[in-house]
Amino acid sequence: MATMHSAIAYAPDGFGAESRIRFLNLTFGQALAILPESVRNDYKVTYEWFIDNSGTVGKTLLGQHLEGTSEGFKTSAQRGIHVPANQDFALSIRVNRKSIYSNDQPRRPLPDGSWLLYYSAHRNNKGNETFAKWNDGLMNCMYCGLPVGVYIQEGPGSSDYYRALAFVEAYDPLTDTFTLHGPVMSLNENPGRALSPEHSSVPLFLPSPEELAEDLRKLVTVERKTREGQRQFRETLMRAYQGRCAMTGCSVDKTLQAAHIMDYRGYRTNVVNNGLMLRADIHLLFDNSLLSVDPEDMRIITGTQLKDTEYSELKGRKLRDTALESERPYADYLQVHFDKFLQLESA
Repeated sequence: MATMHSAIAYAPDGFGAESRIRFLNLTFGQALAILPESVRNDYKVTYEWFIDNSGTVGKTLLGQHLEGTSEGFKTSAQRGIHVPANQDFALSIRVNRKSIYSNDQPRRPLPDGSWLLYYSAHRNNKGNETFAKWNDGLMNCMYCGLPVGVYIQEGPGSSDYYRALAFVEAYDPLTDTFTLHGPVMSLNENPGRALSPEHSSVPLFLPSPEELAEDLRKLVTVERKTREGQRQFRETLMRAYQGRCAMTGCSVDKTLQAAHIMDYRGYRTNVVNNGLMLRADIHLLFDNSLLSVDPEDMRIITGTQLKDTEYSELKGRKLRDTALESERPYADYLQVHFDKFLQLESA
């Protein structure tokens, strides 16, 4: 398996290369403030170009100079991940239909009109290891809430690419795969919130370095970051599942946690149909796609890593019903999680 082999420059204390980001409550103003002042405008202008061309099909910016950017500032490169010279943050990625990266997937539509893109970490030519420089650029975008431009080739050999802007939301060390979420339609959008125009009213501002450092220090670990509406979300699920784990039936209150089927992306994802009440250890396995739920029959599926463990006993068990039919998990959300589970199993 490929491995990351350098520290992430912008990861707060407690973060490692194997951490997965679920929620980063930073405005674009805060995120841009992390960039050196000398290139801050260059990144911003490039983001605006991707937003203006979001969803269109055309050429990449390879070899072109965007009006409004500094002389010599490149916005695209031949390689898959482009990190501008002497910078720490990726600016764009490219997905080719015919490549060595088997984990690259087509855009996966979500019910809210946005999409997910699974993108393989860059590998070098020696030992099939991931090459730290380019991957670190994407990891730094993930940690600090900076978006990246996305080019997706229309077909093998085609010179036309789908173009959009997206956030890097997660990195899975088991498959060396990044998860991107787009399209970003406004620079006013808050990374980690639902990516749709109606939620684009977060004000831009540039905090002082002290304020920015304080915000980063609060991100001690991803799972301890306070999430918007989490307490109410848990209470809703406790009622829906009558105080029991949806998979094991455990009723010990202190062990039960509110699990998101699709990763948290703001208050819109805190709906009962996007949640499961799970025992803490089951929650961890579910979040890491080591087990899932087949939306066809609502039965639990366990992965190969759980074979010959006590968790394999869950295989085939039907998910507990909610108190009301209207509170049942939404099949499309389960399908997204199940597809990711199947992808990991095949890898």
